[in-house]
Amino acid sequence: ILKSDNELSIVALLRNTLKALRIEQIESAQEAHPAAYGSASNGLIEMACKTVAGLVATMQACLESRLRRKIPVSHCSFAWLVEHAAWLHTIKKRQSDGITAYQRLRGMNFGPKLLGFGERCMFMLQRKSQDRSLEGKIGSKWKEGIFLGYSRDSNEYLLWCLKTKGVTRARSIQRKPES
Repeated sequence: ILKSDNELSIVALLRNTLKALRIEQIESAQEAHPAAYGSASNGLIEMACKTVAGLVATMQACLESRLRRKIPVSHCSFAWLVEHAAWLHTIKKRQSDGITAYQRLRGMNFGPKLLGFGERCMFMLQRKSQDRSLEGKIGSKWKEGIFLGYSRDSNEYLLWCLKTKGVTRARSIQRKPES
């Protein structure tokens, strides 16, 4: 059951999602809507939104104090920050039965290292077996990056690679000293 409030844009998204699910032969999917202007009927969702908004504000303040710069909400990194805050809520917030949403979905606790959003770290490159370039085997196995979050579909970290200036994935990371 996909539940949303009655805002036109989110209802359109919900209906498009239901169409896509039905194309995938998932006929049991249905939609649900609360009473108009009844925030009490969406209480758990409202609380989750408040919690994630609080996490976003806290993580933004932490990042700004580390960088000694203001980060506007229009900056491209802000979207990554919001996604990471929602992910932290999924893996850390225990429900009334003591189980996290991640644990309920996957049947186990979230195991990878936790890093601060925007934290500089080293990540190990994935070497292809056919890489026979001059630097292939003797080149550095680690590159410097900035932590952006975790992949939802694999056990990889999402990082901004400082050398290639692009988002990359890595399975192994090492923290760097704060200095």
